[in-house]
Amino acid sequence: MWFQNRLVCGLKRLCLQFATGRSSPDDSTLKDYWKEREKAKASNHPKSIQKIAEKQGHVCPVCGQSLYNGEEIHKHHKLPRNKGGSDTYSNLELVHIYCHHQIHSGATAT
Repeated sequence: MWFQNRLVCGLKRLCLQFATGRSSPDDSTLKDYWKEREKAKASNHPKSIQKIAEKQGHVCPVCGQSLYNGEEIHKHHKLPRNKGGSDTYSNLELVHIYCHHQIHSGATAT
């Protein structure tokens, strides 16, 4: 078990992660293993979500954590639809639910 401390938009975010045996995400020799494991989690989502996730490296652009850390994932329009933004892949990004709230509260921008 290991803890990851992150400062996200002025808020301290503590994430608890479990790793069995010696297979820790902190082990630099297992970097490729963990990257592939994260990509495999994308297969639980529709193809459109998988495409966006792949484009952004399966990482939330707000907090920098894996999209698959257990939080709900939201589609965010970079340019809001009410300001002329479209539903195209180039205007969409995936963010965690709490990161999405931060964006729309004005606490952060992507």
